[in-house]
Amino acid sequence: MSDQWNNSPILLLDTETTGVNPATARVWELGLISIGQGGLERAESVLCHPGGPIPDEVAALCALTPQDRVHITAARLFDDGAWDRLSAACNILGPDGVAVAYNGFGYDLPLLDAECQRAGLPNPLRGHRLLDPLILVRHFRRAWRHRGLDEVRDRLGIPLPVAGAHRALGDCWTTRAVLRWLASEVGLPSSWSELEALQARAMAHQQADDARFGYWLYTDEAGSVFMGAGKYCGFPIGDVDRGYIRFVLGKEKTWDVPLSDEARVIFNQRLSGR
Repeated sequence: MSDQWNNSPILLLDTETTGVNPATARVWELGLISIGQGGLERAESVLCHPGGPIPDEVAALCALTPQDRVHITAARLFDDGAWDRLSAACNILGPDGVAVAYNGFGYDLPLLDAECQRAGLPNPLRGHRLLDPLILVRHFRRAWRHRGLDEVRDRLGIPLPVAGAHRALGDCWTTRAVLRWLASEVGLPSSWSELEALQARAMAHQQADDARFGYWLYTDEAGSVFMGAGKYCGFPIGDVDRGYIRFVLGKEKTWDVPLSDEARVIFNQRLSGR
């Protein structure tokens, strides 16, 4: 499988940050892999000072050593080095290149918007095509209970990258492997226009389902309703055990994501046998 669409350059991008909220999290590592017409051109990890301490839980998740923390503390701020490297990588893309980031629309793009806004700089990603493999995984494998990058890597048997999980460059390599799997095993359009249209349709469908049900339920393209969470994830709602439905409804006030009115109606219809 080629890494390209219509021989367009590709930039694989990942960020490591201080938190999960893209509006407030700060970047401390940027991973960039540039792939041109001649193949791999550049792979780099860029450290930057996040403007404050890295939370202990983030350091543990990313397996940061004391020496790693020293290097991050000694690094320059995002707008004094990392932005220049990101901008240079985006310039290589040109007008026809494609940036690829796992959960890019949900996290990396708004994160970089916020980081660049703080610095009074434009986001170099804006104006470039963006492909988000998470949207495609959700589209083609919606029944998978977990679709985070780590879980997809483990499910597909992708080797752990040398850089490790939850390090920006390592996650770029994993994203590349997931994209190759999508292209070879699932099948992706060979032209960017068709791929972009597929991504747009999938994103619109997922956003509509999320607005209606949260993560509890989802619909296929025919409109059939399926369980979207828990041990019955991927089951048609009519096949979900009623005892499990009672359990979900009985614990409603304890869930992190509340039941929507429409999800509650569908669950109650299942209990009544409709």
